[in-house]
Amino acid sequence: NLHHPNINEFLGQCEDLSIVTELAMNGDLRSYCLKERPHLSFTDMLSFCAQISRGMSYPEGKKTNCYNYFLLE
Repeated sequence: NLHHPNINEFLGQCEDLSIVTELAMNGDLRSYCLKERPHLSFTDMLSFCAQISRGMSYPEGKKTNCYNYFLLE
């Protein structure tokens, strides 16, 4: 139901309650930022913030019967 370029699609859940999402080519954002920190500009970081904001605000405008969980660290 929630297809948006700034949301990783939820694919399922394992018996140990871990979640399965679509593959992110560069891994999770936190690890990517730590690895690429010397090469990231302020504009890059601001772009990440804008993308996260768009992804988190998208479900609010949708009427859906599912619960939406966002894990931010």
